[in-house]
Amino acid sequence: MMLGTAMFFVGMILTGMVTEIWHLYLTFGVLLGVAQAVFLVPLIPAAMMWFRRNLGLGMGVLMGAWGVGPALAAPLMGYLIGRFGWHDTFWITAFGSVAIMFAMIVMFRDRPSDRDDLPYGALPGDPPQQKVNADPEKVKLFTRFMRNTAAYWNMSSIHFLGCVGHAVILVYIIPIAVHEGVSLILAASLLTVMSGVSVTTRLIVPVMAERMGTRSVMTVAYLIQGLTVIMLFWTHDATMFYLFAIVFGIGYGGESGGFPILNRKYYGLAPVGAAHGFQMLGAGLGMAVGGWVGGVVFDITGGYGIALWISIVTSLAGAVSIMMLEPTHEPLIPDWEAPTPLLDAQAESVAR
Repeated sequence: MMLGTAMFFVGMILTGMVTEIWHLYLTFGVLLGVAQAVFLVPLIPAAMMWFRRNLGLGMGVLMGAWGVGPALAAPLMGYLIGRFGWHDTFWITAFGSVAIMFAMIVMFRDRPSDRDDLPYGALPGDPPQQKVNADPEKVKLFTRFMRNTAAYWNMSSIHFLGCVGHAVILVYIIPIAVHEGVSLILAASLLTVMSGVSVTTRLIVPVMAERMGTRSVMTVAYLIQGLTVIMLFWTHDATMFYLFAIVFGIGYGGESGGFPILNRKYYGLAPVGAAHGFQMLGAGLGMAVGGWVGGVVFDITGGYGIALWISIVTSLAGAVSIMMLEPTHEPLIPDWEAPTPLLDAQAESVAR
């Protein structure tokens, strides 16, 4: 995460110095995109190690914070740009954000055992948590177990579909609203509304997914995200756009909350860094495709109708894919804490 923070700082500073459009693609698109991945991808697997049980609560708090950030940052960035200009705003954000990130990373610990503590929800009789990094050979073995499950591949594609669905809206809701006659200031506030509403569902969806059935809760979130977009075909005034932002924010906030719970139910307490990274690859590709396709559609057709249908179809396809996932009542791979000879025998059967 230190590397991600350093890359974020450099990317923000360089973005504040751009003079050509290709500079922006390189600094903001590539460098900051890589920085975000380096910083965020390890965060959820690390946080999962702190929760032996009640993982939904931990993931809800973590993902709720992801919604609070954009909700606060959008108006703050708007104020800073108006006050200092966009060049200085990127530099101010770079120094301020990095100071906060660095202070939090210093306090962060990979696992409870690093400070002689127990995972949240640990009970007497639970195997002790390792105080050192797991055996690399054992991690490779379990990664192979994971890759031999259909869920490993399906969850990445589901994340891709969900991210295409909301990326179209997140990137193009402002020009869509402006195109309908809404003022730029009001149109920009729609993102704040979406992010603010999403905080609630980001918080509660992981908890609901753990207690009520992960696939069912995720399916509902994807259906809300997809079906809500239909509203935009008859939305022409600010009031309706705000209503859309509220309802869409419910589905958007719940889209990703179930993935850590699925990882725990399918793979138990095994290290899920590889599985989560592959899922985030799907999510990143989905955000890229969704953010790109709307512009292409507008250039060709002069409107966003086809892009909206792409958003609807991909979200609904994600809902169907979720319903086709394996049942979650038992793990799909061996117990991480099982004796090594047993694992070796199971590995041989998988290889065959």
